[in-house]
Amino acid sequence: MSCPSFESLSAELDGELAELEREAVRSHLDGCDRCRARRTELLLLGSAVRNASAAPFDSNELKARLMATVQKRRRASALRVALGVAAAAALVVLLVPVLGGKDVVTELVGDHLGTTVTGEEPFDVVSNDPNVVERWFDGKLDYKLRIPRPPAARLLGGRLCNVGGRQFPLASYEREGRRISLFAMGTAARGREGDCKEGVRGFTVCRQAADGIDYMLVSDYPRSEAKRVLTAVLSDLR
Repeated sequence: MSCPSFESLSAELDGELAELEREAVRSHLDGCDRCRARRTELLLLGSAVRNASAAPFDSNELKARLMATVQKRRRASALRVALGVAAAAALVVLLVPVLGGKDVVTELVGDHLGTTVTGEEPFDVVSNDPNVVERWFDGKLDYKLRIPRPPAARLLGGRLCNVGGRQFPLASYEREGRRISLFAMGTAARGREGDCKEGVRGFTVCRQAADGIDYMLVSDYPRSEAKRVLTAVLSDLR
């Protein structure tokens, strides 16, 4: 949904919205820093007005105090947002290239969830034979893709994911009853070291280079185990 109006945010705070509208507003707030900041300002204003009612004073003084409270909160909120954006940018730069400002990591984790975990996004090729999956990707990428053949994992199929106009091939596996996705990120950059991050939409994301290609593993394994799994999966390529 688009950003809710001032009136809708105020009504949500006062508990005056119908259930469906309230859920829609709250769902929007989960992903919109600007609206969360506006809602916080409304909370602060309401609190300041309630506190002011206990000790009446000049209306101009009240206005000045309210504006000072809001401006102070805005500065603090802006600092937190800036730090959060910097941290998110560091994660994206570390794990995948920035494409048109998109949160590429989050979108690829969404592809893992929709394709490998829930099956809502269908495979482009269904096979447990890596040769079949590799042949399907031939001509669709600007590099030669090799699909790992780890003995401890069973290949399920592959899919070509489009994020920001760039193609990211996905190979889906089942390992010890758990589903993992392996994305090929393209030619590995020199000097780039692999790393793992937990808590990306509830999943762990690890990146590592093998055979000249950058690979990214998405799984629900904890960080240390996910790193070992990725190393084991890619060992077939070395």
